[in-house]
Amino acid sequence: MGSLVTEQLRPINLHWGKPAPDLLPSQELAKAAQTVFSDPAITVTSLQYGDNAGYKPLRKELSSWLSGLYGSEDNSDQICVTGGASQGMANILQVLTDPLATRAVWMVAPCFYMACRIFEDAGFTGKLRGVHEGNEGVMDLDFLEREMVLVDSQERTELTSKPKNPTRKTYSHIIYTVPTFSNPSGKTMPLECRERLIQIARKHDALIISDDIYDMIQWPSSGSSSSNARRTDALPRLVDIDRSLPPLASDPYHFGNALSNGSFSKIIAPGVRTGWIDATPMLVNAVSMCGSTIAGGCPSQLVAAMITQLIRSGFLQRHITDTLIPAYRRRRETMTKAVELNLEPVGAMLVKISSAEKYLVGGYFLWIELPSGVESSKVVEFALEENLVVSAGVTFGVAGDSRKDAPAGQKEFSAQADQYIKSSLDRAQLAASPFTQFHKWFSEAQRAPVHQPETVCFSTASLPSGAVSSRFVYLKELDSRGFVIYSNWDTSRKAADIKSNPQASLAFWWHEVERQVRVEGKVERLTNEESQVYYDLRARGSRVGAWASRQSQVLPEILDEKGKVASGGREILDGWVKEVEEKYVGEERIPVPDFWGGCRVVPERIEFWQGRDSRLHDRFVYSKKASTNPEEAKTEEWSIERLSP
Repeated sequence: MGSLVTEQLRPINLHWGKPAPDLLPSQELAKAAQTVFSDPAITVTSLQYGDNAGYKPLRKELSSWLSGLYGSEDNSDQICVTGGASQGMANILQVLTDPLATRAVWMVAPCFYMACRIFEDAGFTGKLRGVHEGNEGVMDLDFLEREMVLVDSQERTELTSKPKNPTRKTYSHIIYTVPTFSNPSGKTMPLECRERLIQIARKHDALIISDDIYDMIQWPSSGSSSSNARRTDALPRLVDIDRSLPPLASDPYHFGNALSNGSFSKIIAPGVRTGWIDATPMLVNAVSMCGSTIAGGCPSQLVAAMITQLIRSGFLQRHITDTLIPAYRRRRETMTKAVELNLEPVGAMLVKISSAEKYLVGGYFLWIELPSGVESSKVVEFALEENLVVSAGVTFGVAGDSRKDAPAGQKEFSAQADQYIKSSLDRAQLAASPFTQFHKWFSEAQRAPVHQPETVCFSTASLPSGAVSSRFVYLKELDSRGFVIYSNWDTSRKAADIKSNPQASLAFWWHEVERQVRVEGKVERLTNEESQVYYDLRARGSRVGAWASRQSQVLPEILDEKGKVASGGREILDGWVKEVEEKYVGEERIPVPDFWGGCRVVPERIEFWQGRDSRLHDRFVYSKKASTNPEEAKTEEWSIERLSP
């Protein structure tokens, strides 16, 4: 008796937005790769680390192409390349939000369900809020604004998890939407709604993350069958509406309040893992300076070079117009007819995406409303029995939005100073000697770790003018008498200051531990013998440089016979260095110059400052006690007092 083998049919998966294999332009990608690898100049560039903002030729081609599609400004400084829309959103959240300072994330619901995961991974669990999409894509903006006002009125915290950076901005709110052919409803947000949403975002310091990844796959609902007419009724992107408005006074660097998050996944192939962000130049720069981008180099550098060829040759637009749009249009119409024929008679219906006589259709999605009493989860189970994978509507809810114990939002203070909350300082914690206390704090700064904690601002003042000058130097020693630095004591400005006024101050700032130390006292020179000990430890080039440089003196420009600048003066310095090198050629030990060496600030007053919340810092000052008794003066004593912040 023979055996009967039943072939297991592979399910038809309508849940995941994978393009059909016959829509993937594999041959054209192969040609683009061949072009890239046949040109050595392109090959080397595409295989190396690239600019933080992405492969420059792609940014230029993409900017020009998008300008033609949307009528927007052709400016490649408004474009940065990403590793796809999802990775781009992760980078956006890294640099433009703070889980403590950003008060809430507002998501148009139903929403792209994986976006919730991206926001939660960025630390926003419990802060996701749904905003009803409404009929025909009309977002419930009255609800959004009312709830934003409510969140902003709640008690706010001054905690932050990220350092302040003038090249970045932390938004108070995030609004996430897919305004054109929304995932999953297929609806398109009308112009009036887009314009008002921008105004709300500007009013409440919100950044709109607009996923515009389906924009190119569109066609008219009726009339011409040609896909070439598809752009005539296209709506402006949210980012273009935002950029058309004047910058806000509250946004002096002009980051703006909207960005367009794009991807080649739907118009070339998901595997290229390449996308883009289109926004103001300041916002684009902030995203491109994300640490993971800087550390790893430009995202998708090699593939970006290949995509550049597809755009430049005109293939990408032809592929969209002649292949993708006709294919997706046929499939949508087939699916729509199937729903009308088989589901509408039992009470299910397609969600209406527009009531206009003519409107744009496109994207990947159909949203079906089931009759009352029918559970979508049961429909999903039944469909799976028939080898059909579909998604239940509950899948597209905003994660955690219904939880009653969700934490309240917290506001960001972009216009206010950092709040210091890491530690406190009490009298009982202080050592009797300021030198012991400094050693303790310096060791803690090293362990934090503070970058180069020995960096210190050294300030001097000349007499009789009283003019003050400051510069950053390195603390090299702390001995029983004071703080030692090394420098030129002949031609430098500090040397002239100290000759007329042998007083100086030192100020250490250790941001990572929110501490500073201020030292005030008299200045005394170290002997040549003492200075030689440290001088011998310096690299040879630094020892030669100490001899060669006439510190702070002007290096005159050198003019040619026509009176034009032939040299900016660097050659003069290089010549002095060469003279010293020749003088000490073959000699390992170079004597310390008489005009160079160490100076010690002998402290009379040392303040220890610990940052505290609400600017109510802890400050303690050590003051040297005066003594007329020579024997008592040998043992220094210090008074300790708390100062008001």
